[in-house]
Amino acid sequence: MWKVKTLLKPGKLQELAEKLAKAQIEILAIEEVRWPNKGQVKKQIYLLYYNGTKEKTGQEGTGFLLMKKIQKYIINFELQNESLCKIRLKRK
Repeated sequence: MWKVKTLLKPGKLQELAEKLAKAQIEILAIEEVRWPNKGQVKKQIYLLYYNGTKEKTGQEGTGFLLMKKIQKYIINFELQNESLCKIRLKRK
């Protein structure tokens, strides 16, 4: 378990992705993303799907950090609210 606290600090997302790769974890659910709005971040080795608040940066937010090789299994990413989201994946 990693206590990230927030992804607002510069380099936190990259740090988390590197730990994920080192531990060979393919999917990680994240709380307290603390980024505004919703979106995706696509990098060379990972993808981040996230949902945050519409009004305030620095509060709440959830998401999923996935290794890039999982991308082909994603069916959809659904936003429920600032505290809840879900991702559907196909079987391997």
